[in-house]
Amino acid sequence: MGRHTKILVKYMVKLEVKSDKTENRVLVFTPVRVYLLTAKVPTRVSLEATACFMVFIVFCDTMRATIRDDETWLPVTKNVSYFTPLQIDCHFHYLDIQSIESRKPTHFTITTNDKSYSFSTIGDAGSFTSNADVILTDLSSAIKQIFPTVPLRYIIRKIDVNPIERTSIFSDELRPSDPRNVGPCGGFSMQYACMCDLHAVQYREEVAWDIDTIYLSHDARVLNLRDFDHLEQKDLMAIVAALEYNTFFRGLKASHTRLSTETLERVLQVLRRSLWLEELHLEALGLK
Repeated sequence: MGRHTKILVKYMVKLEVKSDKTENRVLVFTPVRVYLLTAKVPTRVSLEATACFMVFIVFCDTMRATIRDDETWLPVTKNVSYFTPLQIDCHFHYLDIQSIESRKPTHFTITTNDKSYSFSTIGDAGSFTSNADVILTDLSSAIKQIFPTVPLRYIIRKIDVNPIERTSIFSDELRPSDPRNVGPCGGFSMQYACMCDLHAVQYREEVAWDIDTIYLSHDARVLNLRDFDHLEQKDLMAIVAALEYNTFFRGLKASHTRLSTETLERVLQVLRRSLWLEELHLEALGLK
């Protein structure tokens, strides 16, 4: 969680740490990641001190965040003169989520690539708290902001919610895509930013500008990697990965461009998973 991370929403929950034990956590949704924060002993901090130490994460009207190492600070009252210090317990990317399960409105489980997190909601305690349906709806909405034209069940392969009427949480009818809000080229820039975070590479404004401006103005539906061959291989990997859930582009082209083994593997992975890519042009890549 870096400096000026945008906070979408936060909830106080109980995390199951053992079969018979739970601990309080703050569940935070950001544009591309989920964070679990552990509360410490509440501390009173004056507004003057907060202004001097821009090292606290303070949730305000702009919903922006500033970090001090691994600590986070949240106001527990509306006058923002009381703060609860929080430490980052763990975090994971939205695309790490493999399944979501919820058997009743007070419990839900999120399973990632390597771990399951089982949560129960807390009784009415102010804006930090809500039932599982509201929390999962917010999770669904956060993911839809990145992939507005793709059904959530295609991104998260297993969604098991009971009773059956609660499945409306993830219904696409409740998640309409207004074409005016999707963004240029099917929301490519946001998807590219998402993949930059996933692959731990720098987001490059010039890539987003080229796609949003040049490709859009020419209605170019085939992304040509030669347009970006001045970038490093890790940058190309993020660009390729952004096509996985993009519904604007119909093809990918790479000619007279060097591709690393890792980038080529990502190309093939995207081609296998994408339901929208119809063309792949590979020529003179210097492969051995």
